[in-house]
Amino acid sequence: MCIKWLQGFRASGLQGFRASGLQGDGRDIVLDSLRGLAIIFVVIGHMPDWLESAGVDCGIYGSIMGWVYKFHLPLLFMLSGYAEGIRPPQSFKREFLKSVVNLYIPCLFFSYLQAFLNLLVFSSSNFVNVHIPGMSHFLTIPFAGFFNYWFLCTLFLVKTVHFFFVCVVRNQYIHFAFWVIIFILAGFFGNFTPLVNIWDFSRGLYFFAGYVICTKNYVSRGKTPGFLCGTAFLSAGLLILFAVHSDGAARFFVNAAGASCVIFSLLILFYALNVSNKFLSFCGLYSMVIYCIHNYAAMIFRISYKLGGFSSYGLVVLPCIVCFAMALFVPLGVVWLYKNVKCLRWIEYIFYPGKLIRI
Repeated sequence: MCIKWLQGFRASGLQGFRASGLQGDGRDIVLDSLRGLAIIFVVIGHMPDWLESAGVDCGIYGSIMGWVYKFHLPLLFMLSGYAEGIRPPQSFKREFLKSVVNLYIPCLFFSYLQAFLNLLVFSSSNFVNVHIPGMSHFLTIPFAGFFNYWFLCTLFLVKTVHFFFVCVVRNQYIHFAFWVIIFILAGFFGNFTPLVNIWDFSRGLYFFAGYVICTKNYVSRGKTPGFLCGTAFLSAGLLILFAVHSDGAARFFVNAAGASCVIFSLLILFYALNVSNKFLSFCGLYSMVIYCIHNYAAMIFRISYKLGGFSSYGLVVLPCIVCFAMALFVPLGVVWLYKNVKCLRWIEYIFYPGKLIRI
C-alpha cells in the first residue's frame, strides 16, 4: 500500500503539472513566489550583522534571524537548479557565456563597489561587523567575490560545472558523485584551497538536487499527499536545526540535513498547495535587484541609526522593522524607478546585462 501511495505521489508528467502554474508569458508563478520568499529569507538572515554594527542588541530576534541564515542560501541554490531543469540546456559554450554575462559581470561590479564603499565609509568609524577590505580582498574578488556577493560568484562556478557535466560529460551519476565528494571534503576539511571557498562551493549539491527534482518531476500534484509530506519534512528539519547541537564535521552535516529538509519541504508545499502570491512572485521576479542592493539600503540604515544616537534607547523591534523595510523596499523602489522613468532605464542593464548583451 505504501509503495502504491509513493508511486501515486510522484507526478506523472512535467508539462501537465506545470501548466497550472504558468503565466501568459510562460513564467512559473509558483517558482517565482518561492524565490520571492527565499530572497526575503536572505534579507532576514543578513539583518543581525547590520543591526549589531549599528549598536542594536537583537536578543531573541537575532537568534531567530540566525536560524534563517542556516537555510536561506541553500534554498536559493536549490531553486536555481530547479529553474535550470525547466528548460533544456544549449551548448556548454553558450551556457557558459550566458552565466558570465548574467552572474559574473554583476558579481564583479557590485563586489568592487561594496569594497570601495566599505573602505571609504566604515574604515575610520566605530562600526562593528563590517568587512573592511585589504589589498588581498581586491585581488581575490575575481575568484570569490566580496562580502555577500560570494553567492553570485559561487553560483557562476556551480553553473559552469553543472553545464560541463550536462552538456559535455552527460553522465548524471558522475555528476552526482562529483558533488557528493566536494560536499564530504567541505565537511571534513573545510576551506583547504587558497581561492575557491569549498564550503560555499559544496552548496552546488543543492543546485544539483533542485535540477534532478525538476527533471525527474519529484514534486506532487496532489494537495493532500504533498501537504502531508511537506509538513513531515518541515517538522524534521526544524527539529534537527533547533534540537541537535554538535561540533566540527558533525555540525556541518547535521545542519546540512536540517537545511535540506526545510528547503525541500518548502518546494513540496508550494507546489502541492499551488502558492502564487503576487507580492512574493514580484520579489522573486526581481530577486537579482534585491540581492544586489539590499546591502546598500542597509548601509543607509546603519549610518543613520548609529550617527543619530538611536542605539542608546534600547529599542529592538522598531529598528528590526525599519532595517527590514529599507533592505527590501528600497530595491523594489529602484525597480519602480527604472521601469517608469525613461531616463533611468539604463539602470536595469546593471542588474541584467544579458538584456543588453545578447548571447
